[in-house]
Amino acid sequence: MTKLGPLALTVCSSAFIKLGRAQAAACGYPDLPIAVVPHPFSARSREQVRELAAQCANDIAKLVANLDNSEPSGTRAAIATRTALFEVDDDLQAINAFIMQQRWGDGLPVVPPTGERVAAMLRGSPRKADEVIARIAPGFGAASIERIAINAVMAGCEPAHLPVLIVQGRYDVICPPLSAYRLHQAWPGSTLRMIADAGHGALETGIAGALVAATEQFRRLGRFE
Repeated sequence: MTKLGPLALTVCSSAFIKLGRAQAAACGYPDLPIAVVPHPFSARSREQVRELAAQCANDIAKLVANLDNSEPSGTRAAIATRTALFEVDDDLQAINAFIMQQRWGDGLPVVPPTGERVAAMLRGSPRKADEVIARIAPGFGAASIERIAINAVMAGCEPAHLPVLIVQGRYDVICPPLSAYRLHQAWPGSTLRMIADAGHGALETGIAGALVAATEQFRRLGRFE
């Protein structure tokens, strides 16, 4: 097997297969094989985890046996920088239901990002709408100024709120700290707050506390420190 040279594949749980394929395509490897681990597994016993690991190792061996080290069959996915318009009934409940169906929200109510509201938000930044600040893990989507403005509208922000605080868990392996650092470097005026004892979850104690503190600070001062 070593004569074939470096080989690669993805290992992910069954709940993240779609995301794994999206990441591979974004990096130019749309045909990258995926070894799947049943989800969830965090509540399983040590013995059950050992059995899953053994099965996963067997799956990896089978996948690797069929791999080759040729160049990727695809090209790096193009970055879409402009957003699409959707027509939805003029009803807040219907709009929020549509957003949840598209998996664009986390269950909290949002302000509808109409064309007029997004345009007003964009006037709060001197940058062009299609300027890409960074590609954000885990899906490596393009964080354009327009998309940032859309998310700001949905969160109930005003144009003056575009100065941003980036809260990042130090042990986040889904959206690695390097992504947050690169976003911070590319966004003048942003503030990066690294949470030393946190991972990916927004409800982890350290991250939740930082978000609450930042919200209160901005309410009082109108800025992040």
